[in-house]
Amino acid sequence: YPTFVTVRGETRSALIVDPSDGRLPFTEQGRARQPAGRVLTGVDGPEQRALNERCLNGGNGAAPYVAAPSGNIRRIVQTRSDIVIHTELLSILRIIPVDGRTEIGFRNEHTAGRWDGETLVVTTTDILDPVRGARGSLFPLTPKTKIIERFTRTAPGEILYTFTVEDPQLYSQPWKGESVMALPDDRMFEFACHEGNYGLANILSGARAVERRAAMKAKP
Repeated sequence: YPTFVTVRGETRSALIVDPSDGRLPFTEQGRARQPAGRVLTGVDGPEQRALNERCLNGGNGAAPYVAAPSGNIRRIVQTRSDIVIHTELLSILRIIPVDGRTEIGFRNEHTAGRWDGETLVVTTTDILDPVRGARGSLFPLTPKTKIIERFTRTAPGEILYTFTVEDPQLYSQPWKGESVMALPDDRMFEFACHEGNYGLANILSGARAVERRAAMKAKP
């Protein structure tokens, strides 16, 4: 999978442009809340597995947009009152009002958009934190986190995408990421999540098999 992104003619190895070292400016509380330390790996039932393993959530279709190994194609539809962004991975749909309304999304987040000249500015707050706990989440968010996204068309087939994440409890300063959305030649296909149909069932049934073997060995 590609691991670099080209923005403004530069090939970059990180989405983060501020701080300049490309590292998340964690506070102690933020470092302790890193999702990598909260991956769900229990095997007593489906509720102990990560949300993306259960085909409930995950992927890269929520604010802020970050690159995933696959499924980065998005369809953008504009009306007078809303911008609709549909992400292929896990088929996540965002409705962004631009007429003064606030939309409540699937993470219980509040989203509102506005136009700043030719730039779409989207503010997202009140994110439901547990939903971000799926495997593959890259950084912690809380209901107090504010995310500001900016979409600017810089060419007929290109949108410059920037985002800023603010949360004094988690980060010592607001941090900013930047990438480019390029018009692809690929089609968007229906996303079918089979992890919940096969992988999850196999994980749980495998754990029961291990328990049965242990019980057999324990018999006198």
